[in-house]
Amino acid sequence: MNKTINIFSQNRNAFAETLKLDIPLPNENQIADYTISQELMEFGIDKVFLYKENTYFEFKNRILGLVPFGILYVQNLSAIQEWYRLNHIDGNWYYYRIAP
Repeated sequence: MNKTINIFSQNRNAFAETLKLDIPLPNENQIADYTISQELMEFGIDKVFLYKENTYFEFKNRILGLVPFGILYVQNLSAIQEWYRLNHIDGNWYYYRIAP
């Protein structure tokens, strides 16, 4: 978790720039994928998507090879499923992992 938060903290602008991209907003319960910048790929991000107003930056590697984790920009905290474990970074930014 600390390594992920450090990557985010040192490169916050790269994450924030993604939020400025114009993508079609998905319907309820649909996912909209962002195009991943080369910079984010170099940090290990392999998936960025918008789901229920929240933007997920998911890392390629998994915890124990199975559990997804990443950075989350939250606009609708009540839309986060109960199996997500969140650690607040600051503002609307969180570290997340899916509980096994």
